[in-house]
Amino acid sequence: MGESSMREGDSLDMRLARIRDLINAPRKQHRLLRDTAKWSQLCSALDAIADAGWAISAHGNLRRSENIDSGFIYLAHYGLVQALYLQQNALGHLCEALGFSEVGRQSRDALRMVRGVRNDVAHLTDRGHGEDKDCLGIVRASMSVDCFEVYSFSLLGVSRRKVLCMELAETQHGVIVAVLDEIISALQEEVRLHRDKFKHVSLVGLLGGLDYHLSKVAVAISAMTRGEPWSGSEDVFALASLDAIERNVEALVESLRERGEYPGVYRHIDEAESLARRVIERLRKVLKDGASAVTDLIDAEGLVLLLGKQLVCVRDFAVDLDQSYSS
Repeated sequence: MGESSMREGDSLDMRLARIRDLINAPRKQHRLLRDTAKWSQLCSALDAIADAGWAISAHGNLRRSENIDSGFIYLAHYGLVQALYLQQNALGHLCEALGFSEVGRQSRDALRMVRGVRNDVAHLTDRGHGEDKDCLGIVRASMSVDCFEVYSFSLLGVSRRKVLCMELAETQHGVIVAVLDEIISALQEEVRLHRDKFKHVSLVGLLGGLDYHLSKVAVAISAMTRGEPWSGSEDVFALASLDAIERNVEALVESLRERGEYPGVYRHIDEAESLARRVIERLRKVLKDGASAVTDLIDAEGLVLLLGKQLVCVRDFAVDLDQSYSS
């Protein structure tokens, strides 16, 4: 695959950063941005997973503190279960936005226990309906920075259960990390399959002969603008060279389009290709109509230089893309 998988010891933030790198790759980002609502959901979900992670980690630091009053502990525990709930929702929305609805499905099922605790705490006075209805509460005397107990009154009687905060957080962290690794693997596999499909097609090979054809155009334009003698056949040859350059550029564009790399993916290439086409048309007019086609004689030679500059930009891009596809 050419890209190492995430190690188990890597942090949550590193995994989220890797996902951001993969979705911000030009071709992938361009495709995702076609649906702005999903793109917004994707960015929001990544932020929420990270932010909730900071909140959950902060709760784990409580045991280092001394003389914490009950009100603060209540606030910390309420915040913990809500942060866990928010992070779970964000993970599901992340998978949905990327079209990976089945990624981590089994792993996410393991979070039901964590979600159940949150729902108990969030609906303490009214949980369930009819005969299944519970009235719950936190046993104040049981509270510490590490745990608390929840009591339940129902038609079945009274029950109490202990909630270990660190266990909740560790259970969720393990699942979140596992699902993020699956997402990273799926995104990397998309890249690998795409590269394998096109890595044997050389973009630079589509631009063969550019220097030769540009030199023929330059010779004809120079002779014309400097008043040097040249034959009509040289005009025809220069026009044919412009046609060849245009075909080279068109072949590159079509190959990029097939790969999903054009248009709108690389702005500088869109601009270079568009400008090259306009300059080619202008030079074509100069060769057909003479120097009167431009404001000043020197303009024609300037157009040749401008065309050369755009072709260098296009060729350098093709070299870089070829290398990225072969790596």
